[in-house]
Amino acid sequence: MRLLKHPGYTPEQVRKALRYHAKRLKSRPATKPFAKAIQTHADTIRLAQDAVEDADFDVQAATGEIAVLDDDLGKAFRPLTLGLDQLVGGVADDPRRRRLFATTPSEALKPTVGDDQSQFVDDVLKVLTNEGDFETLKPHAAAIVAAHDALKAKVAERAGLRSTLALAESNLAKVVQAACIAHNESEPDVKKLVGASNKKLVESFFYKFPPAAKKVAAPE
Repeated sequence: MRLLKHPGYTPEQVRKALRYHAKRLKSRPATKPFAKAIQTHADTIRLAQDAVEDADFDVQAATGEIAVLDDDLGKAFRPLTLGLDQLVGGVADDPRRRRLFATTPSEALKPTVGDDQSQFVDDVLKVLTNEGDFETLKPHAAAIVAAHDALKAKVAERAGLRSTLALAESNLAKVVQAACIAHNESEPDVKKLVGASNKKLVESFFYKFPPAAKKVAAPE
């Protein structure tokens, strides 16, 4: 019998071994009463795997929405950028341009989410709010605030979803470990019930993993 260990075997491999073991136990009257407990471990792994997959998809879905909201933030800046260009008459080195944008929005907003991006947005909004030179540009602030708030909210939501994923992964590891122990500890019971001297019969109760495929040398 090959002992199951985790890490060492994947959750799917462990589940497969337990499913086989449960069916083999169920096939003989003497061992049938032990099959349910082993099958329960296999089912618990499946549920834990589903929980991890669901949590991972939630994170991925949030990440997809963040990409869209990040693009929306960039779009919200375009009217402000055009308005500033009109305000300064297209003069590249007008001091007002530098006061509003420490760096160009295209550069500042390039990284998707992050402290630097948020700081840039906050700084721009602060200048728009407090400096009279940009009075004509203030109407553009509302769209930027709305886009920024939506993005920050989704980022915060994703952080919570990542925590949920981490908990699901931790639970899966614990479930798999418990299943490995149950599988390995069943061998003495099997030997007792079917006869330890019948080695072939005892071994038949435990799944035999196929040998690892040999790597084929690349043709010269």
